[in-house]
Amino acid sequence: MKDKLTENDTCTRDERLEFAYSIMAEKAIAEILDAFEFEGIQVSPLKGALLRRVLYDNPAERIMTDIDILVRRRDFRYAGKILEKLGMRQDRNAEIVNHPRAYSHSHYYKNGFPLVELHQAAAPMAREKDFENLVFSGRHTAYPTDLFPQKCVNLPSPEVQLLILALHFREHHLLVEKHQIEDIGRLCRRFEIDSSELAEKAEFFSCSFALWLLLQASGEPSALEISNKIATPILRSLAHPLLFDSVPGGYHLKHSNTAPRSVTLALRGLIHSVYSRDSLTESVVAHLRMLLFMLRNRIN
Repeated sequence: MKDKLTENDTCTRDERLEFAYSIMAEKAIAEILDAFEFEGIQVSPLKGALLRRVLYDNPAERIMTDIDILVRRRDFRYAGKILEKLGMRQDRNAEIVNHPRAYSHSHYYKNGFPLVELHQAAAPMAREKDFENLVFSGRHTAYPTDLFPQKCVNLPSPEVQLLILALHFREHHLLVEKHQIEDIGRLCRRFEIDSSELAEKAEFFSCSFALWLLLQASGEPSALEISNKIATPILRSLAHPLLFDSVPGGYHLKHSNTAPRSVTLALRGLIHSVYSRDSLTESVVAHLRMLLFMLRNRIN
């Protein structure tokens, strides 16, 4: 990655600001991973923290508004204390105002640092341990060996990266940032995805439909080809265009701009509970568990 601009580089003001932010983010990631390495905490960089290094010739091309780090559930609280040792403060209000998610995380901030989102389990019900075993299984051979020097860093397979993005997409009301849709297309172009393995994992973790929607939203031919091998309930496939409009970055609930905000939020909550997951039971349990997580964080 380039660490400075030269006189020959022609950039707009916004591009130069993004480049500067990119350098700051890279230094922040290195400092955080060094701290986890020192304390012996296994971590896995998520989304932009990893994919900007893997999928883009110049990581600065990929917007990164925050740093996403995943740790095991058992290490979640201690990992937060490590971030606090680095001078960061936890924003406890963020977990309360956000919609309850099984993809649970806490926010940490510090002046001069990008926002850090510390994540724990991203899988429903009792399958969290299975998810952890997938993520924290070392470094997949698909990535350069020198991508991160810290030995505490785990880099799961491209199939698992797609699974993580689908879980994230599912927990964010089927709407993510536009550049995350770009990540999907680049992942499918860059790597030879085992669609059978991916479909099996998506079904196991109850996110087949969310994954299918995400692959469709990317519009990338290789992603569309993979989506054809993902099993999706026929009724959901038929109901989807009746409930949502396609927008850059995912799907918006139809008429959400004209309906009262309270009505839109209620409909989104209902649809999110019964529509974006493969299993209604898992959806209900996951939401209840997330509410308990947020209440515990508020009390503590």
